[in-house]
Amino acid sequence: MAESPLFDRCLLYGHYFFISAAFSPASSIMGAMLILVRGARKVSEAFDGITDLFRKLGNFALRLDSYKGVPLSEGMKAIIVNVLVNFLRVCGASQKCLSSGSLRARLSKWAKNIFVEDTTIISLLSEPEELKSQEHLMRDGRKSDREKLERVKASLNPVSASGQVFSSINENRIPGSGSWIEDRIRTWWQGPQPLIWLHGGPGVGKSHLASKIITDLSKTESPTITPPMVASFFCKNNDVDLRSLNKALRTLAWRIATQRPSFATHAEEFSLKEDPENSYIAWRKLLVEYFATAPLDATACFVSDGIDEVEPDQQDILFSLLKRTFEDDDATQRPPLRVVLLSRDSIRPMIDEHSLSWIPEIEVGNEQNKDDLHYYVSQKLQKTQLFRGSPDFQDEIISEISREAEGLWEWANFVIKSVLRCRTKKQIRKAVKAMPRGISAMLRQELQRLSRELSISDTSDEDEGSAAETTAAQIEQLNILLSFVTLAVKPLTVWQLDIMLEIVLKEEVLNLEDDIRTIDSSLFSTTPNENKDTRDHSDVVTLRHGSFYEFFKASEKTGPIHVNTHQTEAGFV
Repeated sequence: MAESPLFDRCLLYGHYFFISAAFSPASSIMGAMLILVRGARKVSEAFDGITDLFRKLGNFALRLDSYKGVPLSEGMKAIIVNVLVNFLRVCGASQKCLSSGSLRARLSKWAKNIFVEDTTIISLLSEPEELKSQEHLMRDGRKSDREKLERVKASLNPVSASGQVFSSINENRIPGSGSWIEDRIRTWWQGPQPLIWLHGGPGVGKSHLASKIITDLSKTESPTITPPMVASFFCKNNDVDLRSLNKALRTLAWRIATQRPSFATHAEEFSLKEDPENSYIAWRKLLVEYFATAPLDATACFVSDGIDEVEPDQQDILFSLLKRTFEDDDATQRPPLRVVLLSRDSIRPMIDEHSLSWIPEIEVGNEQNKDDLHYYVSQKLQKTQLFRGSPDFQDEIISEISREAEGLWEWANFVIKSVLRCRTKKQIRKAVKAMPRGISAMLRQELQRLSRELSISDTSDEDEGSAAETTAAQIEQLNILLSFVTLAVKPLTVWQLDIMLEIVLKEEVLNLEDDIRTIDSSLFSTTPNENKDTRDHSDVVTLRHGSFYEFFKASEKTGPIHVNTHQTEAGFV
């Protein structure tokens, strides 16, 4: 702070203290002046310190932005809290000094030489320097850790698409759904078994349960208990990367590396010495060996959804690895690893073949999810104006759909879409009753409906010849779109599909994204494209459910609308 004229004069009077010898009252006057001067110095120092603190805190506040969304060590968290606490203490001490009451009280302070001896504020102001030094050391260490993580990520090459699948499922999961699984997972976690298997048919909500388990395990019920490190992978048969066991193992390792610096160091050393593309070595040396020798608090849980969608030969490798790792009956000889597997019932023969029938299992079906499904149907139908003025009829249809769905969420989705196209009670009841059971039968009926609607929409405004031509063109476009989406080695974006259709049809296709979201929404779903390494920011297009891929790949011509498996190949340059 620049010194004030008043402060300059106080210092000047100090130089003329010798006059007290010639003028006797000057002794007491100059003594009081010295107290003021010395007190002013302390006030000035404190004020300068406070001003400097605010300047530094402003710089610190700017740095806080860089900490957003970044995992912080406990030491860094403590430093940030201490800096902010120190600031509040300075404000409190300053307020106490500045609001200390009457003139008499302030004179009393001077008489006791408070300004000279009380260094409360000055001592408080010295603390941020030490904290600042600690923060810089931590920041340097964090920069080093960040650079290390970048090297580990480059060597492991994790699959970001799995995280995108999790995010999409988690965002769409109904709040409070899946509560029935909580006690069963808690009981398993507190027991000795390292593995658990959740299984059920297609479309019963296994992936939504997986997202709930991941979220719940990542939290802790007690502030004194450190939650386990949770890493997940969502397998999908529509993406070559998401049906690779090796990519799954490397992605799980990357998830752990972002949560534990010592594992990041281990992963970096592993990558320098070993081949991450060898699944046996990746599992044993990268993952198991680390946890076998890690501290007691290094408990980790791997959650893998859709194991049945992994390539069959790699499923065999996975269960072989699990058997070797966890076959010891002595729990003390096992690494502190837990594994949650979710899949269809079809992998049971693989489990039995590897003598893993001891794994505890939880069935997922209508009995378990009927309440969640009823709530979902209720939420969907209550948002529409279709049942306005008919609450009893609405309750009837909600109950009917929930009962007939028998735990199949995708079946309920199809029926809801069909109901929303109706305009009379008779049509609504028929739509619910007429929807066939099973994914295959349901899809065949839906393809027939789409074909009829395309034909009807064109005959209304055109003569018979041109209408037939337009219908054929629209069905051809849908078939090409369906074939590309079904057979692509990785999910395609709207922009990529737009280009492909333009090349094949030799003309520009208008409103493709709108058609996918509306007319064809019973077949396709879209999710935001989170790939930041490309200029293509259009949504990713997939079939609505994994079972749809199996249906279209296995079925021969299903009518006018179908997938041409012999003439279509969607790849990437």
